[in-house]
Amino acid sequence: RRALADHAVDGGAFCVRGRGNFRATAAQRVRERVARLSRAHRCGEWPKRRELGGDSGGGVAWHHRRPGVGHVCKGERDRFSRGAAHQSTIGYEIATHRINYSFGSSQTGTVDFDLEQRPLIGAAWVDDLWRLSPRWLVEAGLRGETLSERRWMSLSPRLSVKFFATPDLALTAGAGRVTLTLHSLAGDGALRSFDIWLASDSFIPVATAWHWIAGAEKRVASGSVRVEGYVKRYDRVLDANLSEDPGRRGDEFLSATGLSYGVDVLARWQRASGLGGWLTYSYGRSTRTRDSLTWSPGHDRRHDLDVVATWRMSRYKLGARFGFASGTPYTPIVGQIVRRQYDPSRDRWGTEASAATLPR
Repeated sequence: RRALADHAVDGGAFCVRGRGNFRATAAQRVRERVARLSRAHRCGEWPKRRELGGDSGGGVAWHHRRPGVGHVCKGERDRFSRGAAHQSTIGYEIATHRINYSFGSSQTGTVDFDLEQRPLIGAAWVDDLWRLSPRWLVEAGLRGETLSERRWMSLSPRLSVKFFATPDLALTAGAGRVTLTLHSLAGDGALRSFDIWLASDSFIPVATAWHWIAGAEKRVASGSVRVEGYVKRYDRVLDANLSEDPGRRGDEFLSATGLSYGVDVLARWQRASGLGGWLTYSYGRSTRTRDSLTWSPGHDRRHDLDVVATWRMSRYKLGARFGFASGTPYTPIVGQIVRRQYDPSRDRWGTEASAATLPR
């Protein structure tokens, strides 16, 4: 969850794939991949449309329209060689989004803003997995991306290593560069009526970051325990500009740098009968820096604990869940200017103190 809050990791090769028995044979892994089709092409479309209406007072009705449609095509192809000890994967992704936000009044013929974006995002990647020995797995990848709304191209390398110290203990390490082309204007507020998403274009840059991860996984009787530590350094991360001018492009976001680090623990146990479940614990720290000022973003959370337990009986299964999370940063409002009076002749909002100057 924290990875999604900090930065979206988009496709490509980043972590060594491994599941089931640590010592699964190469032939078993080949059968698993073939069962999921060695060649796959997926396309999907999702419509998004929302219209909100309201009355701001004085008989002036305002409308807010947020329609959008997205379409994504993805594909991968695997190639095996040297007895399946070496596996190469190439893939592509093409995504298009149609975004439109408008706010205005049909009665007064005014429009505060009307923004339309139709970005086309293209990406291609290559992934190379080497089984150097029964103890060593090495995976390297390279992802290239481009964006139609901005003269931008990027190459993002990824590398990960897995070492089996014993048949039941594995050590992992990985590093990679990631990018983000869709950004939220919701900000760090405690309440969100709805999210507004904008794509990178000639005004909005692309967010980039480097991720480093290291961990260990141990198999125990009827379960496993995994511990991972991570460090994420953001070369550029965009925060919503609360003082933006809706009628002006380019001031929607403020650019900053950032740093996140922490530790994740996952313990799972599952028996054929009796007690089973899993436990997760996360400790994290996130900061943002702009113009020598450092602060904690709204999703910065120190502790997050979840415990799930199940009890299997002959005909029934009982379950229970416990969750604990520490607080997140919040800056209370210490002052405000109320703008509730609208002057349609000048297309301006005013305070109650200036209401006497408005036509009645």
